[in-house]
Amino acid sequence: MAIFTYEVLARDKEFKRHYTYRIMKMLCFANLLQSIPFLAGGVMTIAQSSFNDVLDRALGAIVGSGWYLYICTSVTLAVDRLLLFVFPRLTYSSMIRTAFVAFSFLVWLVTLVAMCLPEFGNTYRHDGMYYCWGYTVGSVSTIVESVEPYCDMSVFFITFCMYLIVCGYLIKLKRSSTDQSTSLKAEFRILIVAVCAFLYETVFVVWSFWVPLYLLGLEFMYIFLTLTWMVECGIFASLTLAMNATLRKKVLRIWGAKQKTKVASINAQSVFQSAVNKQKMMNSFTVSRVMCHASYVPCNLVTSRNFHM
Repeated sequence: MAIFTYEVLARDKEFKRHYTYRIMKMLCFANLLQSIPFLAGGVMTIAQSSFNDVLDRALGAIVGSGWYLYICTSVTLAVDRLLLFVFPRLTYSSMIRTAFVAFSFLVWLVTLVAMCLPEFGNTYRHDGMYYCWGYTVGSVSTIVESVEPYCDMSVFFITFCMYLIVCGYLIKLKRSSTDQSTSLKAEFRILIVAVCAFLYETVFVVWSFWVPLYLLGLEFMYIFLTLTWMVECGIFASLTLAMNATLRKKVLRIWGAKQKTKVASINAQSVFQSAVNKQKMMNSFTVSRVMCHASYVPCNLVTSRNFHM
């Protein structure tokens, strides 16, 4: 889903003009970064090997930095919504958006380089098994692992507060105006997508860092964490496509889904009609044979008459 949404947002001229959709494109890019190591991780799980330490560290740096980019970009999207609705006439709004976007990319580059250094990074091997990406054993990794959940939850809480302010302003705007414009409905859809993604991310972080002790070390637990992380990589794009009809139509148009569906429907209808016609011919031939035996008339005459009627 993320790759479909990203391609439409990157290619469509209408979406390129809006700053919000540019930020959404960044979110999809962050999700794609995280998806690449999971694709390689599937091969590692089958082989029960990381193949190479350098490859393991490189993929771990990609998935870790992609997660940090996603968090920072989520905050950027919330700030964008806040500036658009609550402070629409702010002179420096464009500069603030640009600063948050630049900061998000800076965090991504710094974490990407830092996770390639010793004593810090991600690995796919845990307890001799290969099922989930997680921090390596090291002094820096231990510190980051103990601090990150609180930082993530704080960032999520601040983001959620900004969305509450935006939501309250939208409700106030809707009550004071009788004009139910399409643009207002579109902004509500964007808000719903962002809030749903925020709720899932919060549950994901809580479950990832505060795992019950009796579940630690179990294969099922590692597999479940990987699945929840993979869902997190696609939930924003899936919700966006579900709520945004314009974006959904453009995705279908680019990938030719409508044409394929139409061809498949026509082929199915042709096969069905051919089967019906064949059944009618068989029924006609059977009736002819029954009439032939009942009246002691030569079968070839009756059959010939039926086909010439």
